[in-house]
Amino acid sequence: MNKLPTKCLLQFRRVSKLWKFTIDSSIFIRDYGSRQCETCCFNLAYKRSTEGFMCSVDEQMSYTPLLNTNLYLSALTPITTSEGVWCFSYGSHMGAILWNPSIRKSIRIVIPYMTSQPEIKKIVWGFGVWTDTLDPTFLNISMGKYGAGPCHVFVYTLSSNSWNNLENNCLPRVSIRIKRSCGQTTVSGFILWGGCEIFCNVDGSCYNISMLVSFDMINHQFHVLDIPSALKDQLPDPFYISHLGNSLVISGNLIIFENRYIYAWLLEVDGYHVTSWRMLFVIPSTNVVKLIGFTKDDDPIVEVDRGRMLHPLQVYDRASEEFHNVGISADGGSFFIGPYKESLILLNV
Repeated sequence: MNKLPTKCLLQFRRVSKLWKFTIDSSIFIRDYGSRQCETCCFNLAYKRSTEGFMCSVDEQMSYTPLLNTNLYLSALTPITTSEGVWCFSYGSHMGAILWNPSIRKSIRIVIPYMTSQPEIKKIVWGFGVWTDTLDPTFLNISMGKYGAGPCHVFVYTLSSNSWNNLENNCLPRVSIRIKRSCGQTTVSGFILWGGCEIFCNVDGSCYNISMLVSFDMINHQFHVLDIPSALKDQLPDPFYISHLGNSLVISGNLIIFENRYIYAWLLEVDGYHVTSWRMLFVIPSTNVVKLIGFTKDDDPIVEVDRGRMLHPLQVYDRASEEFHNVGISADGGSFFIGPYKESLILLNV
């Protein structure tokens, strides 16, 4: 049965109690894994005014609205996706929603409030699914003011259904800040963010050095990845991180001789180091705001600002060096793409 699509398995659960018990078992869910789908490349979420939308996009960039998500999309903000599972925030970091679109199942995670924490300046979340165990992992990272001591990190795993407070020896250095604005992604069992380390001179002036911060979902340990000097010298500010296959992508806008370009670099990482990197593309970006994702042919999907209320989504064909409209426009900054994978994650929760 593990060769069948999830839609069939959901129907087979109704045949008998034995079939339901088998399909719902943790062993069957783990062995089923997460797999690509031929009819859907990714799901796209976006907002227009007070309404939220989501659609399924295929290899030809044709899209089909998803009408029965059972989610109040206008009130949710996508954080990241991992192995096809979406993570949304709602409220003022009050809680998170995990959603598996392949089985249309969602669960709510209540974020604990710890009165012993120092004054919180920023909260960063992390989410990922380790491919070997398919166990969703969620992090609540509370950072106080600079110099107020180490951050406080609580880790939740779905298999344990409990929160664990990480010890200080598992955390990054006190001077390192995780940058929520850079986004996050998951590569080879590690959750990755953009980060920086703050240094202060004798005269009181401060400066920072950009870096990457990773979290090992198996050992529950943070690591700092130095960005190669040759890349760091040309890094945009701000920069954004995403992934392409099993590689990390850093992208951002640069102005050179009054001309604006969007740059992207492909980095190979092992969770502890950047092992290699190369330029992925350079695109003239007079109106391009941000890299959103990639097509099946690895052409960039970008958000474009033409000075109107709604921003269109476009694909840049690297062969012809032309932009093509996808046919969807939305509020600026609301586009979010999640690669579609079929799995049974969350089925037995």
